[in-house]
Amino acid sequence: MLRAMYDYGSDFGVPALVEHYLTLVTDSHIVRGTLASRLNRMSDILNQTEHDFIVVRNASLEELGERGVAARAKFAQVNLNTLLFAVADTTVEPKPEMRLPKSPEDALIVLPPFKLLGRIHILAGSELYTALSEMTGRFIALTEASYWSDTAGVRPTTAPMVAFNHSRAHILAQLQEAEAPAATTGVREGIPLRREP
Repeated sequence: MLRAMYDYGSDFGVPALVEHYLTLVTDSHIVRGTLASRLNRMSDILNQTEHDFIVVRNASLEELGERGVAARAKFAQVNLNTLLFAVADTTVEPKPEMRLPKSPEDALIVLPPFKLLGRIHILAGSELYTALSEMTGRFIALTEASYWSDTAGVRPTTAPMVAFNHSRAHILAQLQEAEAPAATTGVREGIPLRREP
């Protein structure tokens, strides 16, 4: 849900304040709530925050591995150092004048106890090894994503976009078969796994 709270932005050149509904997954809890920002992209909000925390409204708190809401609060401060990833329930297309040509790459993100599957976006024409070496953002966007945790009992869930904590993540791209069985289907259905020559 993206809802413009004020629409004066276009008249005065100031971006309108937008309310985002977020799911924030930390290493011990899942927090859900709303956050108002003049930024549209979840990764931009997390990367450009002034502090090591964000504050959400109308929050609910769940413990990993437990079913049901443990607590509700009008406000909740979430420590970004403990944040594994944040889930946005919609994607926002970049403005044409700010858009750089990007190339999507399927990737598996390991954020114990979670795994995420989706697409990272690198500059078109970049060699993947170089692009990964130069990927330095604190939170990285993953589109067409799904996430799950067998140990925490979280079933696979899809999301248009996830922003994951780079410092807590292992990024696997161009997944390959460890051996060479008959199957050639990759972790994303219909995507062939690359094999070593």
